[in-house]
Amino acid sequence: DTSMAKFGKFVNGAFVNLLVSGDTLNVTSIAARYEDALYGLTKSVIITDIAIGGNDNYKLAPECEFGEIYSSIYKKDLAISASDTSKVYDGEADIIVSNYTITGVISGDKVFFDGSYASVNVAETVALSFSLDGDDSANYRINTAPETGSINPRPVTVSGVFDKEYDATVNLVSALTINNLVEGDEADVAVTGAYSTANAGDVTLNLSLTGAKAANYSLTNNAIAATIAQKVITISVEGLGLTKVYDGSAFVKPVTADMVYGLVEGGAYTFMGTISTSDKLAADAKAIALDGFKVLDNGADVTANYSFAGVSGTVAITAKAVTVSGNLNKTYDATNYIDVSSLTIEGKVAGDNLYLTGAFVSPSYGDREINFALNGADKGNYTLVGSYSGYISKKTITISHSFTKVYDGNVYTVTVDREMVSGLISGRVYAITATLTSGDKNVVRNGNVGLPKPLTLQGGIVITDGGVDVTHNFEVIIDATVTINPAPLVLTQANLEAQ
Repeated sequence: DTSMAKFGKFVNGAFVNLLVSGDTLNVTSIAARYEDALYGLTKSVIITDIAIGGNDNYKLAPECEFGEIYSSIYKKDLAISASDTSKVYDGEADIIVSNYTITGVISGDKVFFDGSYASVNVAETVALSFSLDGDDSANYRINTAPETGSINPRPVTVSGVFDKEYDATVNLVSALTINNLVEGDEADVAVTGAYSTANAGDVTLNLSLTGAKAANYSLTNNAIAATIAQKVITISVEGLGLTKVYDGSAFVKPVTADMVYGLVEGGAYTFMGTISTSDKLAADAKAIALDGFKVLDNGADVTANYSFAGVSGTVAITAKAVTVSGNLNKTYDATNYIDVSSLTIEGKVAGDNLYLTGAFVSPSYGDREINFALNGADKGNYTLVGSYSGYISKKTITISHSFTKVYDGNVYTVTVDREMVSGLISGRVYAITATLTSGDKNVVRNGNVGLPKPLTLQGGIVITDGGVDVTHNFEVIIDATVTINPAPLVLTQANLEAQ
């Protein structure tokens, strides 16, 4: 400001004006420079030349001294603009510098800028702040710049095993991996999920993020097609000792909880269906089949959530115990035969092909053991219990004989032959050794005639069959008599005289 120029000198520290009173003098130009180009409010100015005018009566003396002059260099205003003030969450407050432009920097100056968000977390409006850096940054100031920006959620995906085996819940069971997390956020972000249904089949796995920093992320695959596989179960009767006594029908038993393995724990299960054998036959280890099987949980049919690995184990159908009833006795017939047609098999199932065969152990008279056997197509389903015996009674035979003679003073005897004996068993080779006797020689009179007198065995009887003594098997009845008539006497004179 040249109007402030004063001309004179300092005398004893006081400025003395050297112009003649009433004169004026103007500074027409000043050549000067700052001590440096840097910002400062009190900068020393070095004057290198001054030109004066307005009065030709004065000139600057060569020894002219210029007083100290100070001035200010103010900071240059800069403007920062942005193509996009948003960014995706990265866990840092820094702006994306490439989205911003600074204008107003003098070419050649080294001035840089940076900026930051007031928060690192996702928000639609976040305050922005900027700063300058570089060798020449002190000479500048930011005049205009965006005041706010936004931090958008960071997109992440999850990977891992999305399928599971049926467990009666919609719960996610696998540990999934969250991809694209900011390093260090792993402990503060987790994934949770639930299936669209608890039932086996094609389902949707709905996922979401949880944790202190979950809001900073956006899960892009939050609905994933998945499969809940059927849980494998087996039906087994191993170790249950299932058995029944043969009753003419196949083994059939309702399915019970102790037969089913692999069900999800905690259910209130009931079952439909049966295990059964393919036939009715008795056997120790019979394979079983499953029919009409269903699993109910609290009354709801959940069978479709399970697959069946098969049926294992066996059951037993034990033979049914039967006994023989009826008349086990007979009359001696020289054989071991017993008439089973009149006997009953007690316990036999109606309609079964089962019949008896049997024989006495001995054909002889007395209490004799009987061996029975079961036969027929269904015999394998039965077992005959008990011991059996029958009484073989003696067979009655009759010795018949009738003879008449005149008293001769001798006891009547006759040797028994085969033709005298009735009641013997046909087809046998019998030999009989026996003698009948009248016991005495006397006549049993009825007036002038004799009466029949019974004959008895003299010394017993022996009956052999093929050379074997079978006498003890017979009850012998003697139906034999002899009639001894009195001997006639002829009387003559001579006989009388002789007397």
